[in-house]
Amino acid sequence: MIILTSIGIFGAMNTILASFKNKSLRTPCHIFIASNAFCDMLSQIGLYIPVFLTLSGINYMELQICWFMEVIPYCGVNAAVILTLSIGLDRLYSVLMPMNPVVCGITTLVVPSLSQYNFYATIVISLVILLVYGATWVVAKTKNQ
Repeated sequence: MIILTSIGIFGAMNTILASFKNKSLRTPCHIFIASNAFCDMLSQIGLYIPVFLTLSGINYMELQICWFMEVIPYCGVNAAVILTLSIGLDRLYSVLMPMNPVVCGITTLVVPSLSQYNFYATIVISLVILLVYGATWVVAKTKNQ
């Protein structure tokens, strides 16, 4: 596992370095790919942690310690999934509409006639997220008392 993880990190670092060194690889899609490689690298670094813990004889630990050790790799995994989807959608659009070049970005996928609905959906989802985290905070506070 360590060897494959190291190969993955090496490949991701090469992708990032190629994007910085080669001017032709600085298009929006290539920046997405380099960002995806960075997020993959973050997630792969997290694969060293269980190996280190196993070799050091630490089988169990507090959840808070585990969280601090794995939060960055976990965020890397989630960001890589989102970026992979974005890259795939960008490539699909480029293949389906080859005569319509676009600058690939977050708002590229929103049809102008649906932009107000997208805006409202984003507001609603953001409010739901705030409510969920607020409820989590209230429950956690009441359980600790």
